[in-house]
Amino acid sequence: MMREAGYKAGLCSRERCPALKEAHTHTPERIEEEKPEKLSLALEPECTAIFCEYKSKMQSSCNSESNESTNENSDNYLVVDIGGGTVDISAHRLVRDPEPHIQVILPPAGNDCGGTQINKEFMRYLEELVDDSGFRRFVLTSDQVVNSKHRFILSAIMNQKFEDIKKLFGKRVKFMGSVHLFPEFVETYENNIKRGLEKSDSIIQLVGLNLRVSRELMTSLFEKTANGIIACIDEVIEKVGSIRLIYLAGGFGGSHYIKKLVTERLKEKDIKCIVPVDHPYAVARGAALFKMNPSVIECRKVDATYGIQANTRFQHGLHDPKYMWTDDDNKLQCKNIFCTVVEKGDIVGKGEVFSMTFNPASHNQKNVLIEFYSSQDTDVFYVTGEWGIGKCEPRHTVTKIGQITVDMPVPDGDKKRGVDVIFSFSHTEIKVRALDQTSNTEVKTVLDFLNTQTV
Repeated sequence: MMREAGYKAGLCSRERCPALKEAHTHTPERIEEEKPEKLSLALEPECTAIFCEYKSKMQSSCNSESNESTNENSDNYLVVDIGGGTVDISAHRLVRDPEPHIQVILPPAGNDCGGTQINKEFMRYLEELVDDSGFRRFVLTSDQVVNSKHRFILSAIMNQKFEDIKKLFGKRVKFMGSVHLFPEFVETYENNIKRGLEKSDSIIQLVGLNLRVSRELMTSLFEKTANGIIACIDEVIEKVGSIRLIYLAGGFGGSHYIKKLVTERLKEKDIKCIVPVDHPYAVARGAALFKMNPSVIECRKVDATYGIQANTRFQHGLHDPKYMWTDDDNKLQCKNIFCTVVEKGDIVGKGEVFSMTFNPASHNQKNVLIEFYSSQDTDVFYVTGEWGIGKCEPRHTVTKIGQITVDMPVPDGDKKRGVDVIFSFSHTEIKVRALDQTSNTEVKTVLDFLNTQTV
């Protein structure tokens, strides 16, 4: 999807992006790329990991005391990228033999406990304070100009005024932050605010147009999000096992309070917590470093099971009769078989490819349609998600992620001629090419998951 968006945004020439000539088309078709290497895509967790290791290396070279992370030949670490909406955690291993390389040892994990969740908690608290769900009295006016202005004020309170004190929280032991509420808001809810403050037990005060927020209130606003972040970190650590350190990155990764909680949580496990300098820009700068040296990622762990729809010789008692058919040689075949290429959790090294050979189903077949599927499960049997005969487990969730057609322009009646399908999972995208052995006709594609179909 990002590749498609990049082409349509004009990152490549018009010749490489025919959709640019039809800028007003409401239903753009998929752009087929002849030279996809012109546009490289980088994965955010990997970019963050590359940037964090780069900053750690630079700091270590300037400060011998921080050189402890370079004592061993191999180290496991986590990158916790906390943005506004989500927290994304990836597990990596730094290998320094002979040159430094990064191994991705777990697919990224995460949840929706990003920094904006705390802003939303504050606005919910403010709703209760003024006793008006959704601030309906403030925004539901017949005057559209006033309506727009009041909505802007609510947005400014949540995303600017409260954001300022959220960033400072945890920096000092004593804390009292002020959120500017604007004259229009205070005038609308003046009496409600007074009644709400009487019930607040001094955890919040109104001084002029500024709402004074105590440490106790901020702690309660952070609680749900902070617990979600720590729970996700604990879950990944349990899967990885030995971890030497954790990098906190992303816009919210530099939160003083979050770092304090994570550090306290990890102290007993002897795991160090580091917030790199320029942590909000970790993804962008890591992407630039990745483009300069994409081979820095030595291997990745496959995040799903990938396969091809195939036919196989029908076996009674194993295959479902509803998928049985007879080929040109009057032999029974079974269709809709999920032919696995790689399974979820497999390790794929850089430059590693997987190849399979398929034969046409008919003697006079002029092309072969190859369909690609993925699943979060292993041991997938049919592309429909069903099991073989005799198994009653719940259906697998299988998703069609793409297809290609390989022309066979010289049908000579030789059913044994084949199509070689070569997969590469060692890049940030899954690249596939198919080659007809007789005519040398080749088709390439990148599985972009843009138009997926769950079976």
